Amino acid sequence: EAAAASGRPAASGREATVSARRSQCLPGKEERRAATKPAAMSEVQLCALEAGVGQSCVPVRALTFNRGVSGKAANVTIDDLEPAVEYMLSTRDLAGGAWSSRAPLACCHTLGLAAGQMGGVRLDGKPNENNMAIRWLPPSQQVGSYTVRWGPKHGDPWQRRWRTVSVNGTQLGLKVHGLEGGQTYAFEVRATFASGRSGGYSDRAYYRTVERSVRTMEVVRISENCGAHCEPDYISEHNSGDLRADVGFITAVTVPGWSPFGIDFPHAVITRYCIEHAGPFREYLSCNPSCGCNNYIDRVIARADTSSCHRLPGDEPGRKRCECNASSLALAHSGVGRLEIYLPFPMGYNRSHNLVVPPRNQSLCVGAWYDTPSSAECADGVPMGTQPAGCAWRRIPSQQTIVRGGELLAAAWRALPGNASVSVIEQVVLHNSNLLAGIFDKRNTRCCGC
Repeated sequence: EAAAASGRPAASGREATVSARRSQCLPGKEERRAATKPAAMSEVQLCALEAGVGQSCVPVRALTFNRGVSGKAANVTIDDLEPAVEYMLSTRDLAGGAWSSRAPLACCHTLGLAAGQMGGVRLDGKPNENNMAIRWLPPSQQVGSYTVRWGPKHGDPWQRRWRTVSVNGTQLGLKVHGLEGGQTYAFEVRATFASGRSGGYSDRAYYRTVERSVRTMEVVRISENCGAHCEPDYISEHNSGDLRADVGFITAVTVPGWSPFGIDFPHAVITRYCIEHAGPFREYLSCNPSCGCNNYIDRVIARADTSSCHRLPGDEPGRKRCECNASSLALAHSGVGRLEIYLPFPMGYNRSHNLVVPPRNQSLCVGAWYDTPSSAECADGVPMGTQPAGCAWRRIPSQQTIVRGGELLAAAWRALPGNASVSVIEQVVLHNSNLLAGIFDKRNTRCCGC
C-alpha cells in the first residue's frame, strides 16, 4: 500500500523502489534523477495504469516534499496505494524559483499481500487532538483476534512509547486515545487466525493528530498563465477558493474564445489541496503575483465597498487602485484571508469607468475565495504559531488531486450562455461543481485532514 523510493522493499513486500531512469516496470536498486540545480522542493505525480491502455497515463495525484537548499537526493513514501497495482510516476523539481520540466513517466509495482498479511489499514474519520480511529479490512481466513500496535512515527515497536492491544476477531476498527496533538503516529495490525497461527503485520500506516485550535479545509485552484503546458502551481502567495467558489470563477472565465489569466481550458490543470489553518480569517488579500491590498475587481466581485479605490492620472479606463491601512495590511499577512464572492462577474464599465454588477441581493453567492500568504506559511515540522512571527497555515503535501480541463469537457462540463440569468448561473455552477467534486472524490477517497 506504499511506493517508496527507499532502495529496498519492506519486509511485507508491499513497498517498491522507484526508478526515474527506467521506462519498464522492474524492481531493483533505486536510481534517482539528479536535479540540474539545487532543488528546494520536488514533486512526484502519479497515476494507476488501467488494463489495455499501454505504458502511459495522465497523472492524477501530486506529492511534494522539501529537499532544502543543498538539493541532495531525498526519499519519499507515497501512501494510500493499492497492493498489486502498476503505477506510473513522474518527478519535477523547484529550483531558483522555477519548476523544471516533468521527467518521463517511470513505472512502479506495489507488491501483493503476503499470505496471511493484513491490508487496508485506514483512518476512520478525521483525527482529533488526542485521539483517532482506525479501521482495517479482514483477511479471507477466519480470524480469532487482531493485534493492533502504535507509536511515534520514528519509533520502534519495542520502545516503551509504543502500545499494543488485542481485540476480538469480529472487530474491524479501534479508537486510540491518549495521543499528543500535532504528532504523527504509526499503526500496524495483524491477525491471529482460528487455527492459532498469526499472520504478518500490515505495512505501517502513518496518521497525524491535529494541533490545538487548528482546522482543515479543502481549497481548489486552477493554474494560471500557463497556456497549453500547465502543471499545479500551488497556493503559497496565491488565491484559491472552496469548490463552488472556484468553479464559479472557472466557469465565468472559460467562455469559449475568451481566455484571461492565460487559461487554455482544454489543457487547464485544476488542483484540490488540503490545508490546515489556525486563528480567525483575516482581511482578504489579492495575490497577483504576490499578496497585497484587496484590488478593485475583487472588491466588485465581492459586492464590497470600493470607496477607497481611485483612478490615477494616466491609468487606463476602468483601472482603479485601492488603498489599505498599513496596520490592517500587516495583520492580513499573518493568516488566511477570506472573501465571499458573487456571480455574475462584471463584464463591462459604465460612463464613470466603474465596473457594472447587479447588487448583492440580486446576485448569487457561490462561496468564498481565500488567500494564503507565504509570510504566514508554516515551515516543515513547525507547529503553528511557534515561528518568530508566528505561522498560520500549511498545505498537506500528500493530499493533492489533479483534474484537467479536457477531462471536464469530456464529462459534459457546461459553459455559461451569454447574459445568463442568476437562476441559470446557479444551475450551471451546481452542475459543474458536482462534476468536478465527483472526479476529485473518485481519485482520492481520503477526507481532508484524515
